[in-house]
Amino acid sequence: MLTALKVKRSAVLITIVASLIVSISLGLRAAEENVSSMFLLKPVVTLDGFFHEKFAGPTGIYVDGEAEEVYVADPAKNSISIFATDGTPLFKFGKEKGLIAPYDLVVRKGLIYVSQASKDYVEIFSYRGDSLGRLALPDGIPFIPGRLAIDEKGNIYVLNSAATNCVVFDRGGVFKGTIGEGLKSLSGITVKGDRLYLITPMDIPAIRIFDTSGGFVSGFGFKGEGADAVGVPVSVEVDKEGRIWIVDAVKGIILYNSEGTELGRIREYAPGRYFFPIDIDFDLANRLYLIEKEGTRLRAFELAE
Repeated sequence: MLTALKVKRSAVLITIVASLIVSISLGLRAAEENVSSMFLLKPVVTLDGFFHEKFAGPTGIYVDGEAEEVYVADPAKNSISIFATDGTPLFKFGKEKGLIAPYDLVVRKGLIYVSQASKDYVEIFSYRGDSLGRLALPDGIPFIPGRLAIDEKGNIYVLNSAATNCVVFDRGGVFKGTIGEGLKSLSGITVKGDRLYLITPMDIPAIRIFDTSGGFVSGFGFKGEGADAVGVPVSVEVDKEGRIWIVDAVKGIILYNSEGTELGRIREYAPGRYFFPIDIDFDLANRLYLIEKEGTRLRAFELAE
């Protein structure tokens, strides 16, 4: 009798565990499909180069919403290409202007701020590629510029690989200080309003939000084996609705609300979709722009909700 009771309890326990596994599996699957059901990504622009010259390895994109222009940094080509938001090529400059492996860029009132390999400063170029100046740290402070962001006031935020922090310059190019001390890694950055978003892929949490004065606000996103974990997050952007878009080189695009709650993921690399995205931006119409590392192209999508 006792043995039969134990068998019955074991069977009930197995049934409960199996039900939980199914429920969790269905829940994770629903989360993965959530973005797809929330948005229809309609491709509107595809660019694989500047006229007949193909991209070789683009890494950075900046959309100037007011000017309706898109800037693409391609370190493998030593070039910066400028397009209208409809894909029309406008201008391109590169090594002939002293550009060396541009990695990322931001634009303010016709001035292009660029981080480059082997240069311990952010170089400022005119719209026609003429070097006009630089943003540099005081003597003795190591500086290896990476990703950049710019706020509405014209302050520029630069990831510094030499110290694993974020360096801040005011609109006049004066060094104001740093944000995010003590982090192990930094790969992505954006700023929206009075909030600064940093991607720290080797830290826990992997996405951290600061105020623009440097105070820590919140964090979310954890590495691991679970379906809700991040893989290799590399870039971040916030759309006009306040949703946080994380570009993950392994797990695709992960979408969070403004509080850091995951809304869903887009993982498929089907033809016509996207292929290992590495950078992201939005225009004023909330169109999504992606740089694809393996696809070596720029894609723009309309978000149909």
